[in-house]
Amino acid sequence: MLRTIIERTGEETYLSQVIKLVRQAQESKSRTQDLANRAAALLFYVAVTVGMISFLVWFSLGNTQFALTRTVTVLVIACPHALGLAIPLVVAISTSITAKSGILIRDRKAFEESET
Repeated sequence: MLRTIIERTGEETYLSQVIKLVRQAQESKSRTQDLANRAAALLFYVAVTVGMISFLVWFSLGNTQFALTRTVTVLVIACPHALGLAIPLVVAISTSITAKSGILIRDRKAFEESET
């Protein structure tokens, strides 16, 4: 007969606490992440403005179809959506890699400051 003693269950287990810490780390934002989000927002507005200017210039020259094609081209090339999508992915991957190495990051800002 095998007897086991269960000391903790659910939220009180070590694994549950580790998962909670990793989740907190992924939700916290660092200065670098905030800077990248602001840069992506700024680049988006610049791209939309340049797209509108491009449309107005080509439309004033008399070719609506060409103006629309050039505007879409400018928006596709200039919009920084990849930057906005990459930021959360990098956060998740870096948290996962450090957790696998035995390092748990609870606060991204503190982690950034420790590197300097």
